[in-house]
Amino acid sequence: MEKNFQNMMNKNTRNGKRVNIKLVTSQLYPFSSIDLTTLLTKLSSLYYKTDLLISMAHSVNNGIDVQELNILSRSLRNTSSISRNKLIDVYKDVDLLIRHGFMQTLSTKTLQHEFSLFFESIKDINNSMSKNGLSKLRTDDIKPILINFKNNGFDKSITDLYSLPKKNIYDKIGEYPFLIKELENSLERVKSFHKSIVSDLKILEDLNKLLICNQKTQPDKIERKLIGKYIDPFFDNFCNCNFPIIMLNKDTNYHVLCHYHFDDKYYDHPFYFDIKEVSHNSPTLIDIVSAAVNMAPLIAVYIIILKTRKLQLENQLTKASLDKLAEKQKQKREILQQINLISKLINEYSAFQGVYDKNIVAQINNIKSDFYRKKFNNLLKILLADYEKALKEFDLELRGMSLE
Repeated sequence: MEKNFQNMMNKNTRNGKRVNIKLVTSQLYPFSSIDLTTLLTKLSSLYYKTDLLISMAHSVNNGIDVQELNILSRSLRNTSSISRNKLIDVYKDVDLLIRHGFMQTLSTKTLQHEFSLFFESIKDINNSMSKNGLSKLRTDDIKPILINFKNNGFDKSITDLYSLPKKNIYDKIGEYPFLIKELENSLERVKSFHKSIVSDLKILEDLNKLLICNQKTQPDKIERKLIGKYIDPFFDNFCNCNFPIIMLNKDTNYHVLCHYHFDDKYYDHPFYFDIKEVSHNSPTLIDIVSAAVNMAPLIAVYIIILKTRKLQLENQLTKASLDKLAEKQKQKREILQQINLISKLINEYSAFQGVYDKNIVAQINNIKSDFYRKKFNNLLKILLADYEKALKEFDLELRGMSLE
């Protein structure tokens, strides 16, 4: 696994061509600061998620088990904590994992789900403590339980975790009868939920093996329910988060994919998304330098928009040609000029179609599992739809593109 993981991480040293593109809006008035911030965040998010999608597909195609993919359960709000952590250690980075939520995993290993349930329990306990005006659990109290997690097992570890609030308010425990009862009920629910997880994973493990080997094409009702409960949340969270954090796990260590997006010291990295200039004049212009492969979906979507526009103009041209009036003939010449301009742009940008097909479409289509290939293709489909929505919502046109 180590060799395959290193090969996957090194993929960013290849295909490092960068492209400079200029986006302009056809609006006659400048964007408001809120609209501009929204647009830049959207473009950054889509670019980052494209890089993640390529990296995940590349890893699966190069010997990384799809079950080693994990995603933090809550969207990233502060990048500084991630920029310092190419590698996240469950035992050391407790604060980070509490803050961002633990993970939704494609793994069928019980330990990964137990860690997730443990960290979600920390969040629930802290919420209960806060509601009662009490301090949250201290990291120094949680770490010893985590360090002994494997040896002690889930039941003892989770019981020890739920006993911490009682220790913290030992002298005033009689003042919080409802809190104590709430925590006791929560502990019982967590233990019951853990039992259901262990039972589910026994079925899911066999199912996942069949899905990966293409020996199961039509999951039954129970199997579909398990897919919806344990596999779909990973892909749903990827779509719903602006900046999802994807990790590959190795025991209790988690390697953060595409971490260079969150650290300015990687400014010269070939896959860094660099906004060179934003001109707030009318029209608004955004000058971007980035990895050519990661901008390929945006360019591919723009080509589709241009082709649709060209087809509409050709239909108008047909109607204008039926009328011999001078006014219509003038309109015909204007339409022809627009068609020729669009054809020129399509030819210019179509050079990127090969980049898109080879580096994104081919990577996903090379995934051997039909089930997971469909999942990844659906992520790509949603990305393309989001790119199209952004271009249309902000009336963006691609004006100028060159390889660096």
